[in-house]
Amino acid sequence: MDVVRGYDINRDYLASCRQRYADRFGARLMLIECSIERTLVIDPTELLIANLIIEYVGVAEFVAFAQSNAERIGVLSCVTQQNRGVGLVSATTTPQHSRVSSRSPPK
Repeated sequence: MDVVRGYDINRDYLASCRQRYADRFGARLMLIECSIERTLVIDPTELLIANLIIEYVGVAEFVAFAQSNAERIGVLSCVTQQNRGVGLVSATTTPQHSRVSSRSPPK
């Protein structure tokens, strides 16, 4: 059975994803609350889409995560964005992400 997994540190975001995608994916949708870091071991996957993760965890931590899971990932796709004088990512209440987040409070 094909599975769609979502990994995120934000419980509220995962709840929103469950609400949005439950009808489409049903029991195939697995959402995991966790921090993306070098110690995280993921289940084998053909495709891992890691958009905007580097902005949250940093290059070194993301590369360590990818290296430690290299045998479990078929294709790794990652999109980043440039910082043009504003926060790279949306505002967050997670302390380790505050250095790259917007000054605007989360919506």
